[in-house]
Amino acid sequence: MNVLRTRRAAVAAAIVALFAASLALAPVRAAAAQLLAIFRVNEIRTVAFDPDEVPSFERLGFDPDEIVTFERGGSPEAAAKGVAVDGVAEAGAAVSFPVRVLAGLGQPAEVTVHPAQHIRAHVDGARLSALLEAVGLDPAAVPAEPATIDVQTGDGVVIAYDEGPGYATLFETPSPVVVLPEGWDPTLLGQMYLTVLGMDPRAAQAMAGTIDWTSTLVVPVPAGEAEAVDVRVDGVNGVLFETGGRGSPERRPVTGLDRETRPATDGGPRIGPVRASSMARVVVWQKGGILYALESTRTADGLVALANELR
Repeated sequence: MNVLRTRRAAVAAAIVALFAASLALAPVRAAAAQLLAIFRVNEIRTVAFDPDEVPSFERLGFDPDEIVTFERGGSPEAAAKGVAVDGVAEAGAAVSFPVRVLAGLGQPAEVTVHPAQHIRAHVDGARLSALLEAVGLDPAAVPAEPATIDVQTGDGVVIAYDEGPGYATLFETPSPVVVLPEGWDPTLLGQMYLTVLGMDPRAAQAMAGTIDWTSTLVVPVPAGEAEAVDVRVDGVNGVLFETGGRGSPERRPVTGLDRETRPATDGGPRIGPVRASSMARVVVWQKGGILYALESTRTADGLVALANELR
């Protein structure tokens, strides 16, 4: 087995999973949050929350799987794993957008193409209304009848580079298209989302009114477990994520992977098993209708500088 290839594939899958989690708002572990609509992402914002304040569905008497169920076209595993291709040119021919590269890093170690997905979220409106009432929101915010939310993602490309003992992995994909059922108000859903994160309903209503939920990706950042910093990257505004807050005894990569370098049998470096002292950062931004995520073992300043070299 090619250990380096396997590890690169794991990193690529993790970045795809990171984006899928962010776009579906899965980090809050709440079905209500997964219902938030993004029509076209033009801006990325973060909201801090205390995981201890997130309402327990079990305590409230609700089963998330009874509120919303997901139907996915194609194979989620195939979308995450991707298909290895012979370089950036082949990847560009396989997708519908211009593929950009980190030219300063030379030839990529691996390039994979990840197929588009059509996801349908089937919502039990009556149960969702009851949940809203249980968390102090207006149960009439969503219609009580069953509804379906359609999400269409685009093809994605993951380009992995080796940087000596470190690495850099770039993910790019068109912004997803989300279609809400008639009668669903994105701002009210945004208020619901913020309330589920533990925010006071009145504060959630005030904040929700300041956000254009039809064009903004709002990513939850758990206090004390992760940091998010607004940065200027690639000529636009982006967000840099780093797990482990200041003073945290342990910081871990945003994608959940740790890497170490140790000698391979042929004398060259290879990526080996986890090591707690390793860490990585991810910067996320949107430009020209394309979402980008760049993960690297570089420092925060080094990561932003690297992203600014994208061509």
